[in-house]
Amino acid sequence: ATETGALLEEREDNIALLQAKIDADNQKMSVLYEQIRSSKETIAEMKEVQQQKEEDITKLQAILVQQADIASQRVKAVEEKYQTLRRINIALEKHCGQLSETIARHMRERK
Repeated sequence: ATETGALLEEREDNIALLQAKIDADNQKMSVLYEQIRSSKETIAEMKEVQQQKEEDITKLQAILVQQADIASQRVKAVEEKYQTLRRINIALEKHCGQLSETIARHMRERK
């Protein structure tokens, strides 16, 4: 009977040790589960941030294209104004030359 009692007590001790190991493993699993959940949240947040960055980049690219088009139009307008002013200048030079000839002729005729 004492042997049976000792065996029962040893068995209960072993069960208590196994239960303690199970509890410790459950605690470790809970910690790991929490880490996994936290990591999944972090990944989801990072994906949202990445998606927002990609959207921002797309918007910025569209703005840059638009600004490049505006700048190109402005350059073209300036070039057109330059060509117009150049034609006016040539016409004025020609007219001034004609006026100079006319003045010179009148001056010769007066003499």
